[in-house]
Amino acid sequence: MARPSNVIVRRVPIPFSLWNRFPNILTVLRKQQWRGTVSKAHGSLATKVIPSVKRGRVFRTISTLDPEKLRSTDFVDLSEYRVPTITMGSIGACELRYAYRSDIVPFPPNTRGFLYYHTYRNLPPTCGEIRFRLTVDSNPGNFADGTDLIGCDAIPWSISSLTLSLSSYANARKQLEDDRLISKSLSNNMDTLRGTFKVTKSYPREMYYLEQPFMFDMNWALARFKLVTATEVRPMQLQKLFVDQREGGKLGRLLLRFERSRLPDDVGTNTAVLRVLKILDPIKLSIPGYDAHIPLPEAGSLLLKQKYSRTLVCSWDLDDGRDHVASALKILPSACDSQRTTFIPKLLKSADFINLSRS
Repeated sequence: MARPSNVIVRRVPIPFSLWNRFPNILTVLRKQQWRGTVSKAHGSLATKVIPSVKRGRVFRTISTLDPEKLRSTDFVDLSEYRVPTITMGSIGACELRYAYRSDIVPFPPNTRGFLYYHTYRNLPPTCGEIRFRLTVDSNPGNFADGTDLIGCDAIPWSISSLTLSLSSYANARKQLEDDRLISKSLSNNMDTLRGTFKVTKSYPREMYYLEQPFMFDMNWALARFKLVTATEVRPMQLQKLFVDQREGGKLGRLLLRFERSRLPDDVGTNTAVLRVLKILDPIKLSIPGYDAHIPLPEAGSLLLKQKYSRTLVCSWDLDDGRDHVASALKILPSACDSQRTTFIPKLLKSADFINLSRS
């Protein structure tokens, strides 16, 4: 069977149990790098081809990840590439991925700009991350006027310090050390922190401060987070935020953030609530004729929940050591007062979250 000239075929892992049944077919499958599955009933090969744009090999070499030392030669184009390779000077290469949703998601069109190391003002160095700054051209002078690449989860695409401790990103971490953006002791500390939390793939989202925005899909029954501080990495799970036990749920994506409660009933307490910053997708009801027993989320409002036939604000008493979410959130610093070097409880406006996430 001839392969069409305008398509490529991708490999997927083949179950070990099939090798003993179809060794000849699967050997050819591996050699030709075809993507397919083998029918258990007939042993026939089903092949799926995926359209692709034919491209030659692209060599991308950058000299630094320090935004203050960028050159025009550090400008790279990752548009529509699935796994682009970046060479870190004379150190070695590193592969990048935009996202993974049952398969690798390619970088969006017009992903052109500079890779750089981002740090949060007044947060521990363990909260640093590599980001991609979109710019109009290769002039480093336009870096400040650019915007960060946004990921599939509606927040800036990044490679966190915790992820950089993986062996596959060893060359990127060495580049950061050569740029004096991280120290050897910090690098060793990240290895230690990662060693204490080994299930990072099951907890893909990182949180560094209480008011940090995050995307939540209303169809999720469970969302997992890694809460990262200077001394520990703690897991946290949010469950069934949008489940109406009488009728069903809702479909849509929201941008949320935790914040200190200023409700009258919470005065003098250490209580966190969830605010809806933005509705990313139009909300759809999974069951027609839903009576909105739990009010639909609105941008700028606090998130509500149903409990004992009552509609209440979603809240967590951070001093309640029995609650998993509350005890996890308590380790995070709150929003930073620009006039101080320590974090203090402070309510942010919805428009402020973007400014807070920048250096």
